[in-house]
Amino acid sequence: MQQLDSWELLLYLNKRRDDLNKALTIAKERGIELAAAERKYRVEKRKAILQAKHNGEKISLIMELVNGDEVISQLRYERDVAKTLYASATEAINIYKLDCRLVEAQIARDWDKNA
Repeated sequence: MQQLDSWELLLYLNKRRDDLNKALTIAKERGIELAAAERKYRVEKRKAILQAKHNGEKISLIMELVNGDEVISQLRYERDVAKTLYASATEAINIYKLDCRLVEAQIARDWDKNA
């Protein structure tokens, strides 16, 4: 980051805090999407397991058959994508928080130096 004066640092800090608030909103939305994807995956997987049992499939093969099912595989994929998006949103939050702390420390140093 280039050398900024205290006023520019305050403006930058406010922007980063706005970015942090947006990231929190995005993380909340992605967390809800993750929960919905996980729920849908588990419910459909349970149905597929019960159907396989009802059809007389061998217990030792049921999980392999269910995991290889196209619908279950697609739902697992959607769940995994939702996990990744949620993880990236939470990482963005951590980056914004760290950036805010660094700028706050720089502002404090500037003010202590000028006091």
